[in-house]
Amino acid sequence: MTAKRAWSDFAWRPDHSIDRLTGSARVRTMIDAGAGADEVAAAWESELAVFRGIRRHYLLYR
Repeated sequence: MTAKRAWSDFAWRPDHSIDRLTGSARVRTMIDAGAGADEVAAAWESELAVFRGIRRHYLLYR
């Protein structure tokens, strides 16, 4: 269930601050298009894998 269907009065802030919080407009536009939480999370899975690979070199304890 998307946020827009769960709350009939759901609306983004006019300044789209969610875009700054999430790093792009992708989350907002996906939710506007009706995407569910699983679909939104899956959209950044490849970028997350790249980040984890880079981060791994800087972890003190692995």
